[in-house]
Amino acid sequence: EYDDEVALQLKLPLVKGGELLWDICRPSAFVQQCVRKSAAMRRLFARAPSSPVSPWDIILAHDEVTPGAVLRPYNKRKFLSFYMSFLQLGHHALRKDNCWFPLGIIRTVVLDKVEGGVSSALRMVLRAMLLDYGGNFKQGIMLDLDEGPTMLFAVFRVHLGDEQALSRGLSCKGASGMRCCPECA
Repeated sequence: EYDDEVALQLKLPLVKGGELLWDICRPSAFVQQCVRKSAAMRRLFARAPSSPVSPWDIILAHDEVTPGAVLRPYNKRKFLSFYMSFLQLGHHALRKDNCWFPLGIIRTVVLDKVEGGVSSALRMVLRAMLLDYGGNFKQGIMLDLDEGPTMLFAVFRVHLGDEQALSRGLSCKGASGMRCCPECA
């Protein structure tokens, strides 16, 4: 369910001036709502405690999808989607779609008009997760588990995507570049 509790509007600056209002899910509120409504999700989040000293690891994934036939794609309908999950849920849970929280979708033709493109959208999603917009994972969010209320602390640890998504998100050349990636450097 998408309601006012999880709704968040981000302002992305446009190349020709002005800004684009992008509707996404508020990451902390969306996780709280999913845990509150699902007994299976409450059990998953109760398996491993978190604290400010040992926070959970956030996985942020994004990828572009081109709808249409394989030999005849319709490029004007391409879109980029952002998802998040937590490493501590375990590899069995991460293989299931319902353990990935969809945060936002934006059409590529619209994103091409945004100053900074994918990296600008990625920056705003990370900011919503970790810095501001009410509750955030770095300061901790309250989860209503079966054992009682508990705090979930998490930090951004894994950036997941194919080569094109990572190079566009990090504004780097990618596989054809001459320098090593920021992690290898």
